[in-house]
Amino acid sequence: MNLPSPLPKRKFRIAIPRRLSALVLLLLTAVPAAAQPTTRDDLLRLVPGDFGLCLVVHDLRGHAERWQQSPWIKGLWHSPLGQAIAADPGFAQLQKLETELKSHLDLDWPRLRDEILGDTVVFAYQPATGAAMESGLLLVKARNAALLSQIIDVINREQKKSGELKEQETRAHKGLKYYHRIERQRSHFYALVGNLLVFGNREESLKAVLERLGTAPPTPMVEQLGKAGIDKVLAAVWLNPRLLDEELKQKARAASTAQGQVLERLLGFWQALDAVVLTVAVDQIAEVALTVQGRPSDLPGWARRFLGEAGKPSGLWQRFPAKSILSVAGRTDAAALVDTLGEFATPEVRKALLTGLQNNLGNLLGLDVADDVLPNLGPDWGFSVSAAATNQFPHALFALAVRPGTKDVDQALFKAGQILAGLAVVAHNSKSADPIRLKTVVQDKVEVKYLEGDKVFPPGLRPALALKDGYLLLASSPEAIQGFRPQQTQTFAGEVPVVRLSIVELGKFLRQHRAWVIAAIADKNKLSASEVAQGLDSALAVMDLLDRFEIHQRSATGQSTWTMRLHPRR
Repeated sequence: MNLPSPLPKRKFRIAIPRRLSALVLLLLTAVPAAAQPTTRDDLLRLVPGDFGLCLVVHDLRGHAERWQQSPWIKGLWHSPLGQAIAADPGFAQLQKLETELKSHLDLDWPRLRDEILGDTVVFAYQPATGAAMESGLLLVKARNAALLSQIIDVINREQKKSGELKEQETRAHKGLKYYHRIERQRSHFYALVGNLLVFGNREESLKAVLERLGTAPPTPMVEQLGKAGIDKVLAAVWLNPRLLDEELKQKARAASTAQGQVLERLLGFWQALDAVVLTVAVDQIAEVALTVQGRPSDLPGWARRFLGEAGKPSGLWQRFPAKSILSVAGRTDAAALVDTLGEFATPEVRKALLTGLQNNLGNLLGLDVADDVLPNLGPDWGFSVSAAATNQFPHALFALAVRPGTKDVDQALFKAGQILAGLAVVAHNSKSADPIRLKTVVQDKVEVKYLEGDKVFPPGLRPALALKDGYLLLASSPEAIQGFRPQQTQTFAGEVPVVRLSIVELGKFLRQHRAWVIAAIADKNKLSASEVAQGLDSALAVMDLLDRFEIHQRSATGQSTWTMRLHPRR
């Protein structure tokens, strides 16, 4: 059978039909068809179970096709940011690499991507343990088996000419051929089984892969990656926490008393984890997700309480302005937070922490911090920044849920805020000819205390304090507090929002306050206004392609995922 040559005969002087015919005969006689991996999970099953780190890149070909058709990625590439990347020396090195591919292999990046790397590529790693050296494995499932074989032949031949490859031995295991590359400074092993390339630095690891062909059951890694949801991602990194156990133990033993205490508590948390998975997806949106899997029953009590509240949606998402530039909201058990911090400290430091809270906060409130204050703080907390209606200082607001409890804790906190504000007024006015004043305004039966100083604060900034709807509010102005009210209904389908940055609203704000932004940046960084203006225009050009950036959290039994998403503008 006379097959077409993937690589030019003239360039490498290879008898392509004869070589390919020999390859086909080898595959038919030595490799059962069912033994070749056909899916991403089949390839992952080949990784020995004792490996601790794995990177998998899947469907690079399909992702590249979608990127080429994506308007926002095209726009990003032609933006000032894309032009800066193209001008970076690192990018020039990539272009040099492609030139070398073309020169030595007559192979360009699109063809290498689509026919060799386009399906699935897996890199697995196991650090040195005891007398065993570290082990690395590269597994590639190529679409074009003939091209893969010829690339390897060319690399071997060229490295022999240069002296990098001294000798190559043919060996066999379980009826499958593999090769021992004796190189100038080290040795490697590889096997070519149909469209599968296995390359590694340890013979034992390569043999383990060959033994798993066609018969390997799913390993915990495959199941954990599946649970993390990697079906549509471009790349995923899986980490077995046991990989770092010994290192943490050694550091804890060698550390000082205080550091050792922290590392021991961290180790107690770490040993309850089963897997850490990081995934990257770039398609209609850009997404990076961190998934932590573990056994909640093995977590310390303080960790269960702390993480339990963090997985619930904050009611503040129903109150922050819909067109906020930036909103951050979450839920934290205040008592559990203090316990968490205390667990990472020595008994002396823990005692000092509680004493400091009592002396600085409890005495001001006339309450016991541990018994009265902490149980009535939160769990909802957050802050929001939005543009003011006029060309003034933006509306900024911090909110903390408070409950009265049995000793009117909420009122005590509000009064303590007023006392601190009054002391600040007295201290400032005693030293400055430009006074500030503490004033009061009532908004819908809500008393708002605020500071006013025309020559002290920027236009629109009047620091304000209020107790409203069960929240203690600290804001940039009374208007910001007035805007804090139920105003949007949201449903959360399993995901809990944590951070939301509106790039659209940020762009509007920067354009509205362009002169002020340029002057502030130029003054702080000792730059000319023209330099800052040029940089600002470049940033705005990129921002015009984007809509928003978000961080969400999703919790399920034994698994928590934090996802960062960048949404393009439509």
